[in-house]
Amino acid sequence: SRSSTLAMQLAIISGHNAIVALLMQCQVPMNGGNSRGQTPWHLVCQYNRTDLLQLLFQYDDDLDKQDDQGFTALLTAGSRDHRFCVEQLLFYGADLTARDHRGRNICTRNFSSVSFKPIC
Repeated sequence: SRSSTLAMQLAIISGHNAIVALLMQCQVPMNGGNSRGQTPWHLVCQYNRTDLLQLLFQYDDDLDKQDDQGFTALLTAGSRDHRFCVEQLLFYGADLTARDHRGRNICTRNFSSVSFKPIC
């Protein structure tokens, strides 16, 4: 439902890990997305909540779902220079070749201020 998806989003943003875990155990839909199409994966990467990555992967392995701009969780983390998050997503199998609607991927030179070329 919309209210449970909103509760999940707020718990992630606010850092309430116990609530996130409880909502996942209650099987709150993970791919519903917010008004911009961002899933919990996107929010965890946007807010650099690396402490939730393993928990999310236990309940949802759709790492490569795109938001309204074509960003995957990996692209979201890369655009914000969240290196550890990028490394963890790659470890869990995120698609290194995924591109946003402008054709950029994590290996694109001008995608972010930090170059991720060593992983490309």
